[in-house]
Amino acid sequence: MKPTKWTVYCHTHINSGRKYIGLTQYTMMHRWNQHCSQAKNLRSERSHFLNAIRKYGKGAFTHKVLETHNSLEEANAAEIRLIEEYNTTNPQFGFNLARGGNHVPHPIRKNPWNDPEYRKKCVESQRLLGLNSIVRANRAAASKAYWSTSEHKERMSKISREIHSRPEVKEKLSILTKDAMNKPEHKEKMSIIMKEVNNRPEHKEKIRKANTGRKLSAEHVEKMRKANKGKKLSPEHVEKMRMANTGKKRTSEIKEKMSIIMKEISNKPEVKEKLRKALIGRKLSAEHIEKLRIASTGRKFGPEFKEKARIASTGRKHTPESIEKMKGRKLSAEHVENSRRAITGRKFGPEFKEKMRRVNLGKKLSPEHKEKIRIASIGRSRSF
Repeated sequence: MKPTKWTVYCHTHINSGRKYIGLTQYTMMHRWNQHCSQAKNLRSERSHFLNAIRKYGKGAFTHKVLETHNSLEEANAAEIRLIEEYNTTNPQFGFNLARGGNHVPHPIRKNPWNDPEYRKKCVESQRLLGLNSIVRANRAAASKAYWSTSEHKERMSKISREIHSRPEVKEKLSILTKDAMNKPEHKEKMSIIMKEVNNRPEHKEKIRKANTGRKLSAEHVEKMRKANKGKKLSPEHVEKMRMANTGKKRTSEIKEKMSIIMKEISNKPEVKEKLRKALIGRKLSAEHIEKLRIASTGRKFGPEFKEKARIASTGRKHTPESIEKMKGRKLSAEHVENSRRAITGRKFGPEFKEKMRRVNLGKKLSPEHKEKIRIASIGRSRSF
């Protein structure tokens, strides 16, 4: 885009009052930065102004816009007039070497990087330069020194966050990542790299410290929930998790924290309803039942758990199918023995006795059942 205005400016040395008047098609400070760059990189005795910048420094000058014009002819004429007015070609009053007015529009330069030959030449030159061990060592040292400063890290972090927050950048990165992860060789390569990185003790310690005390926002939790919804873990992944947690001992603080979290989750009505629907009609395998039996053997439940179970079972009605299934069910000898031991010596309250009396009122026992009761009562003394 071509500039619409031409600026005649003046840079003044604070201590001596000597001036430099110039003309630019850009902003005054843009041209000032160009002067400073030239003073740093060009060593010429012919430019009094650049020598003054090198000698006194950038902070020794003030800057002022004198005039602006819409055409180059008017701007050239104004430059000649102002240089003559301030007498800046006189070394006592200024740094100008010419009378001015000779400014011409800069030619439109083509970007050399668009030339394939030029690009190829530059890439090859940089590749060869990178093979030099001394150059590589110098670059590494300079990069480490640069990144060791907190100011540079903070600046680069802000730039990176700003770039990655752009929708078009997010979309592009998402497409590239999906394409790469669909390649089996890339997956295998990344898997090997991540396994090696995650097994480092210092990396584990770093992750542990970073996550200690970290609280996820509600938005982050919701995103994770949506991302994992409907996602099925492979048998290999489940087995790995099982082996990783086997024998793992948690501190009492973590156990208490997990207990509170699980109680809070389990008490939500929507979670209860979801679990109820998921368990309707579900049949446990023989292996699962055996695992539950082994896990429950010898387990002692506290009074709170027992009371909760009692309240949950109070008023609970079984379906006709469940009742029919229980009628033809035969208890194993072990189950009968365990029940007998559990009841032996147990004292029932008046409420329970009255409840049992009402339940059994008018109930007819089979001859086999009566015989069993008679045999069990032989030699048994009761206290009323």
